[in-house]
Amino acid sequence: MKKLTFIIALTGALLSSSIMQAAPSLSVSVGETGFTTLSATSSSGFVDIANGTTFGDFTIESLTGSGSPLFAVPYLDLSTFNVTTSLTSSATLTIMLTETGLTLPSSPLAVSSAFTGILDGVTSETISSYYDASNTAYGTASSLGITTFTAAGSNSTDEFGTITAPGLFSETEIITATFGPTSGTTESLNSSALITSPAPEPVSMGVVGAGLLGVGLIGFRRRKKS
Repeated sequence: MKKLTFIIALTGALLSSSIMQAAPSLSVSVGETGFTTLSATSSSGFVDIANGTTFGDFTIESLTGSGSPLFAVPYLDLSTFNVTTSLTSSATLTIMLTETGLTLPSSPLAVSSAFTGILDGVTSETISSYYDASNTAYGTASSLGITTFTAAGSNSTDEFGTITAPGLFSETEIITATFGPTSGTTESLNSSALITSPAPEPVSMGVVGAGLLGVGLIGFRRRKKS
């Protein structure tokens, strides 16, 4: 009886541990010098700042973050739509998305970071992504890619990296944009930062396809001989 009780208790502990690890925490924050940081947290895989939120010198029309368990690791997506301001002097806005409690399906894992920005009155924008093997929220121990845009209009770039965390880890994306001033007009920012597994290259897919075709032909010949 004692042995059965021990087994049940051990099973419960293992299940509790797996449940705890299977519920990553996703958080987004918005900061501007001189103002209290605005933040939101969720365990559903989706987090956002309410549309039309006024923060410091800025109005946030849309700010969303997506991750696990809504999507498979290493997916992490930070997107802004029409963050606007009218300034008489320059101001810098920092937007961060982080998710803790993640585990890799395999280690090491190749990833790509896709950065886009549409700058209207923004003098410079830096977008970066990181992972942290210490599983720290907003941790920046290991860089997965960083890009700075200074030209107006639409910009985009891709960076490639590798996550080698042996256990629980965190992912973080950061957008830092300096606005204005542009007298008499409204400045706006539309940007996104994405961490995901890189799509197979056409050549690689061709090699895989040829390999599968070869396996199929071998199986066909064996069946024909028998």
